[in-house]
Amino acid sequence: MKRRTTALVAAAVTAAVAAAGGAAWYMTQPKKDKPNPKKRYLACVGDSITFGAGVVMARKSQAWPYLLEKLLGVDCQVLNYGISGATAQNEGDKPYRSTDFFATALSVKADTYLYMLGTNDSKPYNWNAKNYEANVREMLEDLKATGGRVIVLFPPKAFPNKKGKIAFDISDDVIKDEIIPILGRLAEEYNLSVIDLYKYTEGHPEYFVDGVHPNAAGNSAIASFVFSKLRDLWDDNLIF
Repeated sequence: MKRRTTALVAAAVTAAVAAAGGAAWYMTQPKKDKPNPKKRYLACVGDSITFGAGVVMARKSQAWPYLLEKLLGVDCQVLNYGISGATAQNEGDKPYRSTDFFATALSVKADTYLYMLGTNDSKPYNWNAKNYEANVREMLEDLKATGGRVIVLFPPKAFPNKKGKIAFDISDDVIKDEIIPILGRLAEEYNLSVIDLYKYTEGHPEYFVDGVHPNAAGNSAIASFVFSKLRDLWDDNLIF
C-alpha cells in the first residue's frame, strides 16, 4: 500500500512538472493569430502583458486582446502579436524585432495597431533611454507606413510583492518616470492617440497575478477600458 501511494505521489509530481513545463513553453512559443480576410483587423504589438501570461492556460479566452475582440463585435478581429519578455530595444535581452512577429504584424496591414512595449525595457540590464526612444520611433514609423491607425498604450503599473520587490526585475520607476514620458513625446510628435493603462491600473494591485501580469479580472478590466477609449476615438471616423 505504501509503495502504491509513493508511486501515485511521484506520478502526480511528474504530471505537475510536465504541466508547468508545458505552460512555460507555451508562454515563450506563441502561435501567430491568422487573419480572417472577411473581417477588419486590429493588431496588438506587445509583450507578455499583451500575450496573456497571467492567464496563460486560458489566454485564448481571457487575455485582454481576445476579450477586446468580443467587445468589438463579429465584424472585427483582434490579432494578438504579444511576445513574452519582448523589448522594444534592439539591444535588449529579447528584442521584439528578433522575432518575425513584427514583420507579420506589418504584413497584415491592420486597420488599427495597438502598440505597447516598454515593461521589459525597464529592467536595469536593458534600460537605455536613448536606445529605447530611437527603437520605438523606428517601430512607430514602420507601423504608420502600413497606412493603419497607430495607438500607443502606456504600460500598466508594476506592483512590488510583500518584500518590496517587483517580479522579473521590472522597474516601475523607469516605466513611470522615463518610458511613459518618452512614449508620450513620440505619440505627440507623430500625432498618435494614447491609451493610458498606467494611470488606469495604478490603484488596482488586485488586477495582477504577480504584480506585473494581469489576472483574469485585470485582463477583463483592461479590455473594457481599451474598448471605451476606442469608442471615444470612433467619433473622429478614423477607426474602423
